[in-house]
Amino acid sequence: MSLHWADSRVEVHRHVVGPMDNNVFIVRCRESGDAVLLDAANEHEMLLGLCQTLGVRTVLETHGHWDHIQAVPAIRDAGYEVGVTAEDAAMLPSYDYLLEDESVIEIGRVRIHTHHTPGHTPGSMSFSIEGTPLLFTGDTLFPGGPGATQYEGGDFPTILQSIEDRFSAPSRTTPSSCPATESTPRSAPSHPTSTSGRLAAGDAGPGRVRDAIRSDTASREPGHGPGRRIGVRPSRRPFMRSSILVLLSVTVLTLTACGDDPVTTADTAPDDPVPTAATAPDAPA
Repeated sequence: MSLHWADSRVEVHRHVVGPMDNNVFIVRCRESGDAVLLDAANEHEMLLGLCQTLGVRTVLETHGHWDHIQAVPAIRDAGYEVGVTAEDAAMLPSYDYLLEDESVIEIGRVRIHTHHTPGHTPGSMSFSIEGTPLLFTGDTLFPGGPGATQYEGGDFPTILQSIEDRFSAPSRTTPSSCPATESTPRSAPSHPTSTSGRLAAGDAGPGRVRDAIRSDTASREPGHGPGRRIGVRPSRRPFMRSSILVLLSVTVLTLTACGDDPVTTADTAPDDPVPTAATAPDAPA
């Protein structure tokens, strides 16, 4: 079991699944033992085991692309409800409820805020955890920059606007943390409590939540690859590196197959070597 982040109230588990190396996060309330799973991407048998072990109550989808939803049918068949935005709902084979912008989902005493961040897809949703620096962005962010927008429904200006509006750091004078909210103890519900489209009494308020996720210290957790902070250069860019290697391989194969003359290599080079310092004649004095 991979513990990714924790404090006294919340623990986050991260698992990488499927051929696209998707991040699956489980956010768990330490007091109640209830949890939520973000993106039922793939490897449903493993995810179902984690759901049972960690007390998952519901599943939230960051968006509807195929690589993020492969385990949804099996998850629902096992009795877990799945939430997605209305804009991306048609991409899923099935779902149970719709997610709305600027709503609050309660799992035990953990409060999860929803943030509509279109661009990668029309209904992309990010999730922040109140009282922590955590922001789960799905594919709105990739390691190294904005998520891809070349697929149907993607739009590059829109994703840039989402990042600017929701994630960019505010002025240094703006409060950059969101305190934990004290609330009356209660038994954990069998499904999440959602205050859709409004904020519950005692909530930190939309302004302070936005300040927290836009601060320089916020930890952005993308749908693929390691987390990062906006403006911090990543140590590696696996998707860019893979794409470059594939492109180079295809180019070499194309040149080799289509060229009129064979490519000159060390094995086919002429017998006469190029003069070097060791074989060149002595220069005249």
